[in-house]
Amino acid sequence: MAVATNGVVRVEKGTATAISDGQGSVAIARGVDSSAVASGGSKAIARGVGSTAISDVGRCDCASKPNKAIASGDGSVAVAAGSGNTAIASGEESFASTIGVNNTATASGEHSVAIVNGTNNTVSAVDDNSHAAALGSDNTVSAYGQSAVQVLGSD
Repeated sequence: MAVATNGVVRVEKGTATAISDGQGSVAIARGVDSSAVASGGSKAIARGVGSTAISDVGRCDCASKPNKAIASGDGSVAVAAGSGNTAIASGEESFASTIGVNNTATASGEHSVAIVNGTNNTVSAVDDNSHAAALGSDNTVSAYGQSAVQVLGSD
């Protein structure tokens, strides 16, 4: 387990790694070889063997609100970059990524993928091996079963 807050590593036990940068940043990694990185007041939580959570507001000129990345399945990855984004990868070996402003990506199925790039989008990959993506603004996309759904554009 590893915990870092406000740029300081507070706990580091075993093979977990936590890095935080900036006031209000919290990184928590629980699980063998898990990693959490948070900056700019964001939160990153990795729970599971080999899971990774990265929450970084510094990758976007639009950065004004913290992000949240939660990877809770073994081998899962959650990445939130930009401003006010949430990425949740809760399925085993799932992947969730957000870039932009006020987006949410949730990958809850095993081997599922949810990707968002834009503004005010919500994407969910619900079942095993499902893939959902939204590029643009004000979109809502959900993928169920072994399907792939992608929306480009707005609304």
